[in-house]
Amino acid sequence: MFFLNSSNMSDVLLYPRLYTAYESIMKKMNLEEEVISEAFSIYLKAKDKRAIRGYSMEEIAAGTIFVACAILRKNISIKEISRVSGVDETIIWSVAKTLQKKGLVSRVVALRDLPSLMIAKLQDKIDNEDLKILHNLISKKFSYIKDVAGHLSPRALLGGIVWFASKKKMIKRKFTQREISNIFGVNEVSIREAVKRIEPVFQFSS
Repeated sequence: MFFLNSSNMSDVLLYPRLYTAYESIMKKMNLEEEVISEAFSIYLKAKDKRAIRGYSMEEIAAGTIFVACAILRKNISIKEISRVSGVDETIIWSVAKTLQKKGLVSRVVALRDLPSLMIAKLQDKIDNEDLKILHNLISKKFSYIKDVAGHLSPRALLGGIVWFASKKKMIKRKFTQREISNIFGVNEVSIREAVKRIEPVFQFSS
């Protein structure tokens, strides 16, 4: 067992299904052992605090690997983890968000995960047509978004994109800045700053 040692042996043996899920993802993605060790460590802390109930072991494995990759600064997207593990991206986000709420990890969003984050945050708030428009908008301009991001967080950038697209009637759904602030967990000042940065990228007109 690749991450089995004297300190975690009993826990690993208690959760063979979780171990199997970790091993499968590790082999398919050619992950370093440190990623799985970090993911398993996160799981043990969460288990002690009873922080992640209601998820299958496969979902926990995918979610904790995603968080571990972010912590260790591995350039692996949530989309890739979802594809390999068979766990929906929204579930992986949900696991990560639960861990964050319990104070076990800090925010783990990376710019490369903007499309996935958008789907996770908006899928129950806008229709599929609007969701597709926003997804295409971000995907096509992603390299430019990276160039103008500066110090802004991915959540602030995404909030700015969604709010401005709504304001310019690129999507049917109307959002206020306050709504966007609540959805993405960023303040309105950051949303306005994001709009200033992305406006030239998308060539929005007043």
